[in-house]
Amino acid sequence: MSPMRSAVVQKLAFVALNAGLLAVFALGVAAPIWGGLEERIVALGERRALLARTQLIEGAEGQAKQYAQQVRSRNARGGLIEGGNEGAASAAMQALLKSAAEAQGGVVRSLGALPSRAVVPGQAMGQVPGQMIGARLEYAGTLAAITRTIHAIESGPVMLVVTAASLRPRREAARERAEEPQVDAQLDVYGGFKEARP
Repeated sequence: MSPMRSAVVQKLAFVALNAGLLAVFALGVAAPIWGGLEERIVALGERRALLARTQLIEGAEGQAKQYAQQVRSRNARGGLIEGGNEGAASAAMQALLKSAAEAQGGVVRSLGALPSRAVVPGQAMGQVPGQMIGARLEYAGTLAAITRTIHAIESGPVMLVVTAASLRPRREAARERAEEPQVDAQLDVYGGFKEARP
């Protein structure tokens, strides 16, 4: 062989040998390392998702504790309407109903007391007889406002229950405007009464 040809063959053999060694290195060393990195990247993504779920639960825990505290304070008060006498408690209840209706966009037409009801002792009230005072709220508003008002009445700090509801559409209001129709509502609401002690 000529010296030039043997130098080319040597260079080609050197390149082929280095390419072979590089392939062996890539398959034997780099591939397992790369596979391990991919597994770690996937595991890191799973841990991030777990951390996000844990933080959501932690945030909800704070809200749950706050709600539990509200329930404890409501239970400590008994959720009853307090007043020096039945008339004062009835006036306080009517003020609560009026503010709830107006806060939700309703227009109060009339508000009056209903006859009180005696509560028979039992499991709900313990062994102490109680008394329920009532009020009738008549007002006008949209159906959404009425729904929000009932929710506000029954979920407020004082334990009130809507025992009867009557809804009537207001025809003249519906003809005048193309907005959501107005409804006349009449709600009978009762709540427990507790005489305030001096």
